[in-house]
Amino acid sequence: MNVLIKKRFSGFLMVAMVVFLVHGLQLTMAQETGVFLDSPEELITTETITRDGITYIRGSVPIPTGKLSSSGMLLEKIVPREVSVGKVFSYEYRAQNLTEQNLVDVAIFDKITPNFEATDSFPTQPKVQNGIARWDLGTLGPREAKIIRIEGRAKSEGEITTCGWAVFQPSICNTISVTRADLQVSLVAPQVSLASQPIRYEAKVKNTGSSALTSLRLTARIPNGLQSFTGAENVELTRPVLGVGEEAVFNFELQANDAGEFPIELNVASAQGAADSASVVTEVRAPVLQITADSPEQRYIGRPVNVCLSIENTGTASARAPFVEISLPPGVDFVSADEGGRSFGTAVRWDLPELAAGDTRDLCVTVVASAPGEYTFVGSTSGSGLITRTASTTVRFAGIPAIAMDVRDIPDPVEVGKELVYEITVTNQGTAPASNVIIVCEMEDAQEFINSYGESTARLGERKSVDGRSVQEIIMEPVVRIEPQTTVSWRVTVKALKREDVRFTVRMSSDQLTRPNVDIESTFQY
Repeated sequence: MNVLIKKRFSGFLMVAMVVFLVHGLQLTMAQETGVFLDSPEELITTETITRDGITYIRGSVPIPTGKLSSSGMLLEKIVPREVSVGKVFSYEYRAQNLTEQNLVDVAIFDKITPNFEATDSFPTQPKVQNGIARWDLGTLGPREAKIIRIEGRAKSEGEITTCGWAVFQPSICNTISVTRADLQVSLVAPQVSLASQPIRYEAKVKNTGSSALTSLRLTARIPNGLQSFTGAENVELTRPVLGVGEEAVFNFELQANDAGEFPIELNVASAQGAADSASVVTEVRAPVLQITADSPEQRYIGRPVNVCLSIENTGTASARAPFVEISLPPGVDFVSADEGGRSFGTAVRWDLPELAAGDTRDLCVTVVASAPGEYTFVGSTSGSGLITRTASTTVRFAGIPAIAMDVRDIPDPVEVGKELVYEITVTNQGTAPASNVIIVCEMEDAQEFINSYGESTARLGERKSVDGRSVQEIIMEPVVRIEPQTTVSWRVTVKALKREDVRFTVRMSSDQLTRPNVDIESTFQY
């Protein structure tokens, strides 16, 4: 039918039009009939039909040739022959696709004389421009039909003329086969191999899609510790074509230079964009010594500390006569070593007997440092046929700040109205500086602050309540640094205001103290 339409359309406009003219609508009320007869072969046909006692005029035209056998669409129209003034009536258009293909951009037009007043349209409202109404029906599927119904009334006696036409575009549809390019790859290798033997890999690639694959390319990066027999850094294999459902097998070999686990990831891609990857891990067995170093993060100078090495044979063969060494950095002195370790120069060495696969040895050296600082110890293990491996650890040696505080009142007891002095002494008794030392005094209401002098200036802080008593803070400016074996002091002068057994509280904090040091001095005022 599609080819026939294409041939018959030659010489015609691709946009087809037909006009229906209906005159002299008289006083007969219209109703929806839903009755459409088969169109004859003539260009435009009209006939009178009666339903429920009402007479209608029915017209139809095949578009664009005027004949059903060579047209793509049939346009039909039904209107009442007579209507009454002011009474609502309706008329219809019916567009039917005569082909097995889609008709696109289908539209129906209607132009009616001014004596008609439209009230509604079903199922959609038209676009109206210059007195012409247009209904866009979109696409008519094969043999599909759509109906437009217009409602309205006559304004006065006389005649109503309604003209209608339709346009469409035929379409040509073709089926394109859509295939899927896909593949799956698997990679097989020994789980365990010896360093002296080559590792054989087998890759299988299967076309799991619905189209043939071309220019297959398999690639894999050779990891450190393995090498190809050609010296290449990558594995690269190709195949020109792989049919649907077909499977191809690829083989290659690599040689291990060292013990350990060696992962291989194989990537496969085709010219069609199909891709997949597979990976496998092979353990190559040989004597392998692993070493770790451990020590405390911090110790104080002059105190002994143990620096330890742990040696483990993680391979599957025994290591014969390995030896272990640890270097001693400058400023660190050797004290002792366990397991027969011997000190020579700036290092300590252990000569071990055979270390079986899976065995572990722990070796420790005791040292002291005389000056603060960070000291790094490097341990190593080696032997015949073994790769030298190292490990390190760092100890921070620090001095010990130890600050002590003493508070005394002069005099005690004191007469009301008289002044007294609180002497505050802070001494760093340790081996490292104390930093950011802060003194805060708490004076009760029975006393009045007069002045203060000493290592740093003082200022009044907030007044607050402590254990139900109101106290005034006296805050000394921080002392940035107090060197070891150094003493600093303050003298705080206050006045006794009333008879009472008061408590003068001094709190000391510093960067090195995890909690404040508190000293409470009792003073009797009479």
